[in-house]
Amino acid sequence: MPPTSTLIAFALVSLGMVLTPGPNMIYLVSRSISQGRMAGLISLGESHSASFSTCSAPPSVLPLS
Repeated sequence: MPPTSTLIAFALVSLGMVLTPGPNMIYLVSRSISQGRMAGLISLGESHSASFSTCSAPPSVLPLS
């Protein structure tokens, strides 16, 4: 078992990574601010459908490199 200080440091770094917005969130927020709520919702649907299709594709269709 790792020492308690190591576990606390790991938990804090993990929390920071979870709370930091990624490029997708920045894209959605900027699109929503500049073009309105409907454009933001459409962008959200596009990004989720792209994520879903990538995750659900069988490994034989995905490129190896």
